[in-house]
Amino acid sequence: MKTVLITGATSGIGLDASIYLSKLGYSIIAIGRDKDKLEKCLSSLTGNQNKSYIASLENEDEVKALFKELKEINIKVDAVICCAGSHAIKPVRVSKLADYRSAMENNFYSFTNVICNVSKIINKNASIVAVSSAGVVRSAKAVSAYASSKTALEGFIKSASLEFANNKIRINAIAPGVVLTKMTEGFIESIGEKAADEMELSHPLGFGEPRDVSYLLEFLISDKSRWLTGQTIILDGGFSIN
Repeated sequence: MKTVLITGATSGIGLDASIYLSKLGYSIIAIGRDKDKLEKCLSSLTGNQNKSYIASLENEDEVKALFKELKEINIKVDAVICCAGSHAIKPVRVSKLADYRSAMENNFYSFTNVICNVSKIINKNASIVAVSSAGVVRSAKAVSAYASSKTALEGFIKSASLEFANNKIRINAIAPGVVLTKMTEGFIESIGEKAADEMELSHPLGFGEPRDVSYLLEFLISDKSRWLTGQTIILDGGFSIN
């Protein structure tokens, strides 16, 4: 049985991936910051080898303590899927340093803190996958902080993948378009009905569902992707080419 550590496992893409992969026989280590949501996540998974842990991933000390604990109980993982993140809309003219810092903490440091500590528990020939955004390729107004943090994420992956290749560990990213999760539904509501309709039309195949991403995650953590690393795969229903 292969073990997958999933961050942001309590909602959206992370939750769907946890449920889907557990049904396929993977053992899941679910990471989140909310105890009640983690318990709900754990109860929805298939199998009895799944575990959950609380951690604020932007906090370096908490992440170090988490991986130390996992190492002490002899946890070894075959894949890491990083879904933790946030999205905010704010025009540049009213943005402050705190907005950019928050985006970097939630979307970049939440990934780098994990990757900088994961060598303690990861097996050789493993796979690491991060969730980026198609907004890096085709951007929009008022998402400068979000797009910048995801751009940093993709740059980090290109370099880090070369270092991890020594142990045949590959690192890739998926860049989704609009996927219908609670977070994006809130975003869609905030921009108004007309803008939401235009956004949906900008996706030739329509908005995505979390399971669309989970299917690609399944491939990327499998041995079928053994020769793929340092890449960002755009999964956006045609948004970036429209």
